[in-house]
Amino acid sequence: MTARTLTTRIERPAAEVNAWLMRPGASARLRPPWFAPPDAFSAPASAPASDPRVKIYATIIKSLDHTRCTLTEEIHSPESHEIDPAVLERILAYRHATIRADIEHAAVYGRVRRLRIAIAGATGMIGRALAPFLQTQNHEVIPLARDPATGAFSPNYLAETLPAADAIINLAGANIAAAKWDQPQRDLIWESRAATTRALVAALAQLKHRPYALLNASATACYGTRGDALLDETAPRGAGFLADVCAGWEHEATVAAGYAIRVTNLRFGKVLSPAGGALAAMLPYFRKKLGMKLGQGRQWTSWISIDDCIAAIYHALLTHACAGPVNITAPNPVTNAAFAGALAKVHGQKRIPRLPRWLVRLRCGIDFANETLLASTRATPAKLCATGYAFRHPDLETALAHLL
Repeated sequence: MTARTLTTRIERPAAEVNAWLMRPGASARLRPPWFAPPDAFSAPASAPASDPRVKIYATIIKSLDHTRCTLTEEIHSPESHEIDPAVLERILAYRHATIRADIEHAAVYGRVRRLRIAIAGATGMIGRALAPFLQTQNHEVIPLARDPATGAFSPNYLAETLPAADAIINLAGANIAAAKWDQPQRDLIWESRAATTRALVAALAQLKHRPYALLNASATACYGTRGDALLDETAPRGAGFLADVCAGWEHEATVAAGYAIRVTNLRFGKVLSPAGGALAAMLPYFRKKLGMKLGQGRQWTSWISIDDCIAAIYHALLTHACAGPVNITAPNPVTNAAFAGALAKVHGQKRIPRLPRWLVRLRCGIDFANETLLASTRATPAKLCATGYAFRHPDLETALAHLL
């Protein structure tokens, strides 16, 4: 049976590391997104010999002094089959990088009281990653449910849940790439965002004791397509359907500021995760060495790794200066050609052909192609940087090495 061991030094006390590992959400946080299926990981050592999952047989936390410790883990292949030793080493490296980053990065906020955080859209790609992250930081997560009678978020139904919440994170919104942008789909994209936010704010108006913060999703699409211009949070709104959606979305959220609630509009760039979103859609082509750049590849892409995304949300939650719009993007946007080149390098694809712009528009629809795949938005995270957020993956190569 193949086994591998890894020891990592963590600049935090041993008791803190042990507490993190024991909290709900730790198992989900430590599961590499590239290692499937989800149930193939972290079986206990007491599992039957026929158990097909990888096993962590030993976790030893050794205190070096009152401020730091070492973490040692031993991982084994299941007895039913052997796993490549290199894969086992990658699993351990992923686990330790995640543990160290989550614990060390959170330490800068000092002692944070246990919060009750309500999340709308908790089942989406970002929500699925955010919930276990918050749990490992010792917070309680309250997924907000739709009214069973209507299938939508309704103010009265939400008002029954929200009194217990210290903060709200609204990530709800229909997938913009789920279908062609005919009028019903445009209406769905709009209403799933603006109407949900409106319902949340209406519910807040009914409460006597309100949460201190509302973090509401938005997108860098609010800037439209702007060529090579650098776009921080002070950049004016752009043109187009998605820019209009973002403007309405943010307007609905800003109403909550009238109830003495800090409102933060999280302007997400392209969030990178093999579990969903744009990266997951691109990976099958690059794995078959069929990846392409879109058009000339000169359009800028504002991106962020899923780990930086959820950590940046946490930073915005705890940082009072993160009010109003906040760009949730990495500090180094790249062109589409550079993005395709980085993905191709990971998968050993040497030549990157070009998919003509006219063909992108023909296959995806003119408006969708122009506002997403061919749009050039070079957003920068000025507010995150100004408030001291430290990026885990500031460059694309580092992010892809961790995620893939």
